Amino acid sequence: DLEPNHATNELRQIRDQLLQMRRNHCFVLAVTSEENASTKKSSIAVRLAALLAEASRVLIMEANFDWPSVHRVLSLEMPRSAGFSQQINARIRATAPAPWTVVQCAPSLHVLAEGVLRSPGVLFSQEFAHAVSDLRLCYDFIVADGPTMGAGADCKPLNSMTDGVVVVVRPENDLAKALDVAGNWF
Repeated sequence: DLEPNHATNELRQIRDQLLQMRRNHCFVLAVTSEENASTKKSSIAVRLAALLAEASRVLIMEANFDWPSVHRVLSLEMPRSAGFSQQINARIRATAPAPWTVVQCAPSLHVLAEGVLRSPGVLFSQEFAHAVSDLRLCYDFIVADGPTMGAGADCKPLNSMTDGVVVVVRPENDLAKALDVAGNWF
């Protein structure tokens, strides 16, 4: 694993590139990894979101409903019935959708994580796509902590909604091979 200072410098470089790439619309960024880097993936997604929040309004969003971890990385508990997949399910059943419930972690950093109850299948729902579209109106950046590349088809729903992807790879792994695998899904 990278030393913390080195990793922070690399994340700042990514943040600076993203700030230059973002124009007058919300930039949605998915974060994925190889299976053996999944524990670092969520941590890096949260750290990158926090760095972006120094200069922009940012939402860190759970997009890995099979193995959610944003709430663990942030030591955060979503309000009762306000986990992201619970809110999506409520919107699927509702005739008039309620506003999205997010948790404010810092003045410019909000979180939409999973709650106690989960619904893994909602990633493939049309309502997930609507959620991203709705939330784009409120933020400069959305960082989606996505599934690992090993999850295969679970990456596809994010592909149509994202403007960029960060692939987390352990230092001892082949970067070119990891990018080739990610290219199959994004």
